[in-house]
This record gives sequence, structure tokens and C-alpha cells, in this order.
Amino acid sequence: MTTRGPATPRLTPRDLAESILREQEERRRASTGPWRWDDDPEWSSLVALAAMVTRWNVDEQQFERKLLRLIRLPTGVARPAAQRMLDLWRAAQRETRE
Repeated sequence: MTTRGPATPRLTPRDLAESILREQEERRRASTGPWRWDDDPEWSSLVALAAMVTRWNVDEQQFERKLLRLIRLPTGVARPAAQRMLDLWRAAQRETRE
């Protein structure tokens, strides 16, 4: 019987969202002037979506399906943030599998 090292815990959608929110807080603190949402609209949209994700009670597959629905919305308003979050999610999933 072979034993591997400690398994890397699976990243959850909430973990990803909270990491984005922590990074935002660090960016805000590091800012030399007052931080405004308009300073970086693409990042701000991602932060807003991350805040919503912390309220979702979804598993990994449901999370991806929700993001894909947001990407396909006819108005396209949520598309950039949802696509960026999906890309971050999939990259993080690949890292935890390796």
C-alpha cells in the first residue's frame, strides 16, 4: 500500500471569491489616493461578482453553470467579469489537480 503526501484541499467557489475580495482589499490599502470603483471597471465588476458568489450556495458544477449563464446573458453586462472569474476558476482547478 502506497501513501501519498497530504492531499491539497479542493478549492471551492467561495474560496475563489474570498481570495478576489482579499486581493481587492490589499489593492485598496496599497492605493496612494482614495480608491474608486471607476478606477478599474473590469476589476470592479469582478469584485462585485465575487461578493455575490460568497452568497451563493452552489457546488463546483453549479458554479460553472451560473457563470456560463452570466456570460450568455443577452445584455452582456456581466460577461467580462463572469468570463474572467470562470478563467480564474478553471486555472485554479488545473493547479489543484497537478
